[in-house]
Amino acid sequence: SPFIDDEPSLKLRSMAGAYLKIRNSVKSSLPELYQLMTAPASTILNQYFESDILKGTLASDAVIGANQSPYSANSSYVLIHHVMGEVLEKGIWAYVEGGMGSLSNYIAYLAEKRGGSIAVNACVDKIITRPNSNEVVGVQLANGQLIECKTVITNCTNHVVYNQLLDSHKFLPEDFKRGIKNVNSYEGVQVKFNFILNDFPNFKCLEHLWDDNDTFQTRKRKLKNYLQGTIHINSESMESIHEAYTDCFNGKFSKRPMVELVIPSVLDPTLTPPNSEKLVAAMFVQYAPNTLKDRSWDESAKNEFISNTFSVIDEYAPNFSKCVEFKDVVFPPDLENILNMTGGNIFHGALDFNNIFISRPMPGYTGYKWPLDGLWSCGSSNHPGGGVMGAPGRNCAL
Repeated sequence: SPFIDDEPSLKLRSMAGAYLKIRNSVKSSLPELYQLMTAPASTILNQYFESDILKGTLASDAVIGANQSPYSANSSYVLIHHVMGEVLEKGIWAYVEGGMGSLSNYIAYLAEKRGGSIAVNACVDKIITRPNSNEVVGVQLANGQLIECKTVITNCTNHVVYNQLLDSHKFLPEDFKRGIKNVNSYEGVQVKFNFILNDFPNFKCLEHLWDDNDTFQTRKRKLKNYLQGTIHINSESMESIHEAYTDCFNGKFSKRPMVELVIPSVLDPTLTPPNSEKLVAAMFVQYAPNTLKDRSWDESAKNEFISNTFSVIDEYAPNFSKCVEFKDVVFPPDLENILNMTGGNIFHGALDFNNIFISRPMPGYTGYKWPLDGLWSCGSSNHPGGGVMGAPGRNCAL
């Protein structure tokens, strides 16, 4: 069973057993592993690197989507979490050809190929349990339709499942209910920008390659090798990132945000029509806490943050603001409103040390099965957390 008996001694024995398995598997690496799991990213990066620019660039992966600074305890784990990918080779990120929706479409194709059927525009209103029983018997849609089934698998946050979907909490264990209520690390801090650009940003560091008389295709050929990866802005040092975080810590959005910019159409021609002289670009920008201290995320606040972001980018590429033909900007409250993603947190709960591994989603309940017959969780609320990797779903399936 994925659940541990309520008796404290059994919990302690289980935790000790997990520790021994880890110790035996990593042997002499345990001290280093412990440091990687608990230390600030700054500590780890200072051990291995000298360049402030390199440390700042790497440190941005220690804070993306996280309400913390490179100097925060446990931020080194978030760094590891972001560089463990193995799609091309270890530590390398990749673009999905055709955009992220292509990945969703391919997963849907595989499901239907294996006999599954997919309903869209079918909002689930409730998870239904049998009266006076801990057995899940189906779901009810917002239109009133009841779909009966023996197993329900959800990738919503545990907060949404417990507070919005379950029709009854009667048969849930008391310690489970306490645990769900005490998971409060849902504060999202990132803003997602999607752009259509009508020209390449003229970065100051690439001015020697820039010629106003160049055609779009000539410019693309010249700049491609420099712009095909992630472009880190206002990340020259870990201190720069920490200064952006300080505003967030005080309940405000950053005056000088940290920016990660990508221009995937440099590599992927399918994102724009043939022979188009447009570019698709996207950014993750921090920090913009879901809950502001002295104001709400009204249009004035959103526009001010957008202005702060553009001002910072224009310092590096003076023509950037003029290149923006279209923008779509998604703030943490928007993620919650559109996708029901609690707090706008992209990981379905922070990846801090008290909410990962044997503590995800909560201590004592580290499996993928809810303490109800027939209810499972396959989303990022479970180990190993958020990211485009499918690992929580694979673990749930197993």
